[in-house]
Amino acid sequence: MDRILAALGLTRDSAVAIGDSENDIDIVSAAGLGVAMGNACEALKAAAKVVTGNVGRGGIAAVLKNYLLSGAV
Repeated sequence: MDRILAALGLTRDSAVAIGDSENDIDIVSAAGLGVAMGNACEALKAAAKVVTGNVGRGGIAAVLKNYLLSGAV
């Protein structure tokens, strides 16, 4: 993540990471907006700043609408 952000001239604060399992904890924790899906493991939910709905029930769309399209991030 850091290499991609640096190449784009961005910081972690401007990054959004969305995950659903333990292997996502590091990137979700590092992002300015770390999101766990509703069906994520409990460890990821605890590490995330936001928990959204399940992946099959519009969880990603809700994050896009509530945080990215609204300008909150």
